[in-house]
Amino acid sequence: MAGHDIGYVTGASGSFSLANQNMVEKIRDLVTATTRGTASFTGSGLNDCAAGGTYTGLVDRTYRVQIDLADAVDTFKWSKDGGVTWAAEDVAITGAAQELENGVTVTFTATTGHTLNDYWEVACTSQGWTVLNYDTSGSTHYLILKGCGLTGQEEIFVGFIAYHNADADYYNIGVMACTGYVAENSYSTQPNAFTSGIPANNNRIDYWLTWNSQRIAIAKKVDTPVYESGYVGKFLPYARPSQFPYPICCGGMLSGHAGTRSSDTSHSMPYKGNRANFKMRTLAGTWYQAYTMPWGDVWITCGGSTQISPSPSAAMRDTGGEYHLTPVELYEPSANLFGALDGIYHITGFNNAVENTVTIGGKTYVIVQDVWRTGFLDYYAMRLD
Repeated sequence: MAGHDIGYVTGASGSFSLANQNMVEKIRDLVTATTRGTASFTGSGLNDCAAGGTYTGLVDRTYRVQIDLADAVDTFKWSKDGGVTWAAEDVAITGAAQELENGVTVTFTATTGHTLNDYWEVACTSQGWTVLNYDTSGSTHYLILKGCGLTGQEEIFVGFIAYHNADADYYNIGVMACTGYVAENSYSTQPNAFTSGIPANNNRIDYWLTWNSQRIAIAKKVDTPVYESGYVGKFLPYARPSQFPYPICCGGMLSGHAGTRSSDTSHSMPYKGNRANFKMRTLAGTWYQAYTMPWGDVWITCGGSTQISPSPSAAMRDTGGEYHLTPVELYEPSANLFGALDGIYHITGFNNAVENTVTIGGKTYVIVQDVWRTGFLDYYAMRLD
């Protein structure tokens, strides 16, 4: 229930004429994709079972269909965990398509003549997100998703929107997190919604998209070029689920759905913290403008020249050519350390460059800069799940 994609969209690469609208469509297609494999046979007898249907589940499953009676009419039992437990037994073979669950069917050519305990397995995968609403009826397109989380049993509500103004020459994407879904509500009036915009383009957007079943993160290259970032969904809380049941955050590049172009020189990535374009949901039910480590600690980042000698230019450099990742941790200066972002890390910009990749612990990370900035403190690493 995780993946990544590297590519680009244009005004001609999808269903619509604007690249930002096709980017939202691409996100929908990638994070809600499912696969249903063929029926793999294990046994010595008649092999005539075929899998069919479109898998609609939210978690990865391996279905096993096993003959449990060989008689005048054979029967089977089936499992959704590879035969550890059985969801149903003594199911008579009909010769027609028979649904197991979540859209997966099996069809036997013969109703008799099978061998006891022979079985077939069908592997199905899901990305963990389902579409609640995808509205392309107006000039503003929006997508609202629900994720099942890493447990497969959670409800995480996020959204993406493509908005633009041709006269003002901006074509942006927005991210949103909320606490529920109401079909009658608009995108930005979903329960307790927080939104942030990300400058984009109407012609071409190069992107790095990474996701698992609890969060979606994106980096984009547009225009001159500059690099724009966004994160929506859960972070990793430093607490038990019973203590912090819904640790979500939302971060883009802009405060709300602002009409800001990528050429603007004041907007900045959310991960540096303490900014209006990045907030987390607190236990008190409010959106808090969290600070982030290590950017919030000058002793770590050498962010102040009077703190550490020789100067901030020495900040967080590599060690013997080895680059180290530092978790991006959310905190409140006076009291609380809440948790860390999932798959987003600080990395030094010393002798580093945007779009580099590093492999650490068997995982690949892409290096992204903060819009046009190229200082040592202006880079982060995004894990490609």
